[in-house]
Amino acid sequence: MKKALLILVAVIGFGICVNAQVRITFYAFGPGFWGVVGSGAVAKKDTGHASFELEGYGMYGFGPASDNWFGGPGRVSEDSRYRSQATLTFTTTLTSAQASAVRRVADQWRSNPPTYNLGSTDCVSFVMRIADTAGLKYHHTTTQSPRAFVQTLQHNN
Repeated sequence: MKKALLILVAVIGFGICVNAQVRITFYAFGPGFWGVVGSGAVAKKDTGHASFELEGYGMYGFGPASDNWFGGPGRVSEDSRYRSQATLTFTTTLTSAQASAVRRVADQWRSNPPTYNLGSTDCVSFVMRIADTAGLKYHHTTTQSPRAFVQTLQHNN
C-alpha cells in the first residue's frame, strides 16, 4: 500500500512538473520609436527599449556593446534596471518546454551576439525572436518601435 501511494505521488508530481506554467513578460519603455535624428546620430534621451523577463531565468535585452548603433558589436545584458521604467508590458504563460526553448535562444544570443544595427538587428528583433520561439503571435514589422511591438503582442495573444 505504501509503495503504491509513493508511486502515485511520484507520477502526479512528474505530471505537475511537465505541465508547469512559466510566466514571461515583455517590456517596452521610452516614448515609442528610437531617437534617430537627421544626422543619423541617436538622441539617447529619446530612445526606447524592449526586453523580456522569463520567470526563473532573468530579464534580458539586446543593445550595442558600445555607442556604435549602426554595425557595431551587440550584447545581450541583464535588463532588470528597466523594469521600473517600463511604460508598457505584456505577460503570458508558457509551458516548461516553451520556456526551455526560450532559454536556449536567449543563451545563444548571449554567447554569440549578432552585430547590432538599429532598425534591423536591435532590441526589438531580439524580443521578436523570443516571442517566435514562445509561439506568440504579433504583427511582423522590421522597423517596429519597442512600444508598438508590445502592443501587437497584447492585441494578438
